[in-house]
Amino acid sequence: MDLVEKKTARIEGLSGEEGKQRRKRNWKNSALHGFLALLVVMLAFTVISRAAASFTVVRVKVQNPSARKIDHTITAEGTVEKNRELAVLTLPDLLVQTIYVSVGEKVAQGDLLAVLLPESIDEQINGLKNEIEVLKLQNEAAGSSAAKEQQAKSTEQRRAKEDYGRTAQEQAELVAAAQARLQRAWDDLTAFDQQPVAPQQDTTPGNASDIQTTGGDSAEQRAAQRKTLEDAVRDAQSAYDEALRNQEKACIDAGRRVEDAGLAAPKDTTAQINSLSMEEKEKNVKKLEELKANGGKITAPVDGVITDMSIVTGQRTTDTAAVTLADLTSGMRFAAQIREEEAKYLAAGDPVSLKAGGKEISDLSVLGMESDHEKELVTVTVLLQQETLSIGDTATLKAVNQSESYSLTIPVSALRSDNGKHYVFVLAEEESVLGKQLKAQRVDVEVKDQNGQFAAITSELLSASDSVIIDSDGYIQTGDPVRLQES
Repeated sequence: MDLVEKKTARIEGLSGEEGKQRRKRNWKNSALHGFLALLVVMLAFTVISRAAASFTVVRVKVQNPSARKIDHTITAEGTVEKNRELAVLTLPDLLVQTIYVSVGEKVAQGDLLAVLLPESIDEQINGLKNEIEVLKLQNEAAGSSAAKEQQAKSTEQRRAKEDYGRTAQEQAELVAAAQARLQRAWDDLTAFDQQPVAPQQDTTPGNASDIQTTGGDSAEQRAAQRKTLEDAVRDAQSAYDEALRNQEKACIDAGRRVEDAGLAAPKDTTAQINSLSMEEKEKNVKKLEELKANGGKITAPVDGVITDMSIVTGQRTTDTAAVTLADLTSGMRFAAQIREEEAKYLAAGDPVSLKAGGKEISDLSVLGMESDHEKELVTVTVLLQQETLSIGDTATLKAVNQSESYSLTIPVSALRSDNGKHYVFVLAEEESVLGKQLKAQRVDVEVKDQNGQFAAITSELLSASDSVIIDSDGYIQTGDPVRLQES
């Protein structure tokens, strides 16, 4: 018999009331021992759970938002170019005897670039002088011709006026004659109408004793006579009207001939054109004579670099620039291209620096910016002083633009996006069966500015006291439990 059975037997061997009390105390002790055992088990599971969580919960690194300015650093590779070009001109159709420079060569003001053949200069001078003499003779001939034309014009005007007077007089006489004829026709008709009508007797045989007055034949005769007079009036009126029309037309035609004769003849500008041509040729003669006196030399007008040459030894010059020169006295220009999204942080006048071959040039500024929207690029130009760099050198542009001060900035590593919206995770503390627990809570934000390191944000739900998750050792979503990385 084991110990429990023995103890039970003893208890059962006791009197009824005493045994009952003893059994009650044993039950309470057993329950207390069971509860204590449960607590021990729960504590063990809690320790195990926390230990497991230490291996499964994502560890995060946090930082409070802070105030700062956002720096935007822009760098771009580019080359040094000419800032201004000058065209070295000479007169055309002159033979090039010798060329002393080549493209890319640096020259100083007054340096000899080329020499033109003296004989070709003399040839041009003589040719121009001959052309000037021809133009002078043409002007003399034009003046004589103009005098003759003026005399003929005066004669034409005088004759046209005489013809007009004669025509006017002749037509007036014809109108007067037609008017007189018309007046006579009216007078005849009026006189006929004023004549008394005489009665006539009927003298038919057999009726001599019976005399009667009849006007049948007499009325018909009178009517016929009056009709003849009316026709004469109409004919005279038509002739008069025709004479008036003829007078008007003849006078208009004669008057127009007078006007045409009085019009100035088309102006002959030959003399003026010749004079202008002579003036231009005389200027060229003067330039050629100066070039001849200088020995046909073409020299550099300023310090510069030869960028183009159109002259060739043994060939004639043209009317284009003989030599094109980069003017070093106006400085040089550096040009580089940047992306359009970078260009919004740079403007004309902003300070920049250039670095080329270990040499850094500061105290420079942006001269201008030209956009190419099709390529989404912007060309930035910087003016350089003489002797800083050479044309064709490659350099790196650097510009730093500092924004306004923002009250909330975070590392860009904390910034997340979803469907075009930006957000961050902040630490939130919650109570659980295991005690207080940290969880990731999503907060939507608006990005005002950013660079490669920091982003300026705004949010009604975020303040400088919030702990923003800036890094984690695993993927997290809103509501996920997290724990801080040990520093």
